[in-house]
Amino acid sequence: MNDHWHRLHPLSPFIRTMHIVAVAVVVAAQQIDEVFNAPFVALAFVGVGATIAASYGWASYHWTGFRATTAQIELKTGVLFRQHRRIPTDRIEAIDVARPLTARLFGLVELRVEVASGAGSEMRFQYLDQEDATALREYVLQLQPASTNAVRAPTPDLAADTSRVMLEVPASHVVMAYGIGPLGLVAVFALFFGLIGTVTTSAVTTTAAITSLPIMLAIAITTFRTVESYWGFRVSHDERGMVVRRGFLNELTQKVPVGRIQGIRMEEPFLWRAFGRARLSVDVAGYRNVNVNGTAETVVLAPVAARKAVHILLQDLIGTLDIDALEHVIVPKAARWRAPVASRFLSIAGNETWAIAREGAFRRRTDIVAHAKAQSIRVTQGPWQRKLQLATLHIDTAGNRIHFRALHRAAQDAYELAWLSRKLGHTSH
Repeated sequence: MNDHWHRLHPLSPFIRTMHIVAVAVVVAAQQIDEVFNAPFVALAFVGVGATIAASYGWASYHWTGFRATTAQIELKTGVLFRQHRRIPTDRIEAIDVARPLTARLFGLVELRVEVASGAGSEMRFQYLDQEDATALREYVLQLQPASTNAVRAPTPDLAADTSRVMLEVPASHVVMAYGIGPLGLVAVFALFFGLIGTVTTSAVTTTAAITSLPIMLAIAITTFRTVESYWGFRVSHDERGMVVRRGFLNELTQKVPVGRIQGIRMEEPFLWRAFGRARLSVDVAGYRNVNVNGTAETVVLAPVAARKAVHILLQDLIGTLDIDALEHVIVPKAARWRAPVASRFLSIAGNETWAIAREGAFRRRTDIVAHAKAQSIRVTQGPWQRKLQLATLHIDTAGNRIHFRALHRAAQDAYELAWLSRKLGHTSH
C-alpha cells in the first residue's frame, strides 16, 4: 500500500445497485404480455436502461477512490453528490470485514472502518477483492500507535490461524433460542385463523386473517434475519485481541477493541434460565458496530450459551471476579410501593473496580461497568421516590446502551454510593 489513489473493484457499482436491477426485472416480468406485443419498444427501453446503468457504473467507478497514508485514510465517493472523507489513522478503533451475499458471489469483501466518534463515523469500502482488502487492512493496523487501547484482529485469510477459540455456538442452539419462540407464535396465529376459517366464513374472520398476515410475515422475517446473523457464531482470542465471526448468507468478522469496552451486559430470558442459558454483549465507546444489514447494535460476544461458558468469557473481561459470589444488596421495603413486582428483582453489588446492577423479572439483566469508565455519576428522584425517600443512582459511561442503574435505593445510600464510586474511579486512574 502506498500514497497513490486506488479504485474499488470494477464490479462495485453493479453490486451496490443489484437490488434495483432485481426490482426492474420483477416489474418487467409482470408486463411480459406487453413485451411480446411490442418487442421493439421493449428492446428500446432495455437499451436505454442498460446505457444509463453502464454510464452510471463507469462514472461511479471512475470517481470513487481511496488512499491510505501514514497520517490518514481518504475515501472519495458519489456521482451527482460528491463526498470526500478523511479519517486520521490514530483515531481508528476497528476494521471489520463483511461479506454480504451479493459480494460473496463475486469473491469480494467490504471493509468497515470505525473511529472514535458518534453517528456517521463509519467509513465503508464497497467492495474490494480479498488481496486488496487484506493489504489495506494490514497497512492501516500496522500504523496504529503502540499505546492505543484498540486491539487488532487477525486478517481473516491468513494461512496460519493461531487464535484460541473461546466459544462456538452450534446452529441448533441459535435456532432453538431465537427461532422456536417467534416461529412458534407465527404457527399458532396461522393455526388459529385456519381453524376459525374452517368453522366460519364470516367477513370479520377473513378481515382478521388478512390483517394478521403482515404481522406474521414481519415476525418470520425478523426471526430469519436474527438466526442468519448469529449462524456459525465463533469468538476467538489471540495476541491481537478478541475476534467475532458470524453469519450464514452475510458473513461478518469483527474485532472487539477490549480497551474501549464501557459496559458489559448478561441477559437471561425466563425460558433460557430453565436450561441454564445466557447472552453476553458489550458496549464499546465510539463504535457503532453495524451488522451486515447496516443496523447499529451492541457487540455480542455470546448470542446464547451455557452460563458457565458465559462466565469464562466474563473472566477475560473482568478477571477472576465471580459476580455470583458477591453480596447482592436488595432494595429497601419502601421500594415495593414504587415498583411492587420489579422491586423484588432489583439488587446491586460491586468491589473497588466494578459496579454491578441486576434487574428484570422475566428477562434478568446484569449490567457491569468499571468505576474508572464513569463519565458522569447522577442521583435522580421522581415525585413518588421523594415521598418514599428513594432515589436512583446512574453511572454513565462513554458507551451508548449499557450503563449502571441502581433503581429505588434509599436516598441516603444512593448519595453515599455516588461519592464512593467517584472516589474509586479517581483511585483507579
